Amino acid sequence: RRTVTYNLIENFLLWHEAREQEQAQIGKNRPTYLPDPPAEWDEAWWVTEQVLGKVRESVEATGTKLVVVAAPSFYQVDATAWRQLVGAASDRDRYDQEAPNRHLAEIAQRQGLRYLDLLPAVRQAQAQAQAEGKSLYYPADGHWTVDGHAFAARQIADYLAAAGLAP
Repeated sequence: RRTVTYNLIENFLLWHEAREQEQAQIGKNRPTYLPDPPAEWDEAWWVTEQVLGKVRESVEATGTKLVVVAAPSFYQVDATAWRQLVGAASDRDRYDQEAPNRHLAEIAQRQGLRYLDLLPAVRQAQAQAQAEGKSLYYPADGHWTVDGHAFAARQIADYLAAAGLAP
């Protein structure tokens, strides 16, 4: 009985700690969706641009083309997750679900990169999946399900074929 009681208490404490860490992570993600991010996020976007520029140079040196793919987060396609992320209704006007995609698109344009934004297609596919009682994301952690991975793979393959980058 002591072992069972101990295991129950231990599991509850671990679950509670995991929830606290999840809430802390949610708070860290929130500034990603500010249309006009604070200075530390401007620096993060600048670093991202520099890294992508170096990756482009490296890839092009091999005679190939780099394609940057924006994979949408669960927050961008699920209304409940979005409300959880941005909090009170009074704060929601400060945030924009598409802000990170616009920042990345601007970087891609400045760096001369091909850019595939999966957000519109995934939003549509997620809405259809939910209507069928399915999802492209696991609601517990926001990662793609098998269906989510398969959908994204089809989108990327179609893009590469249309761009003449794959057979």
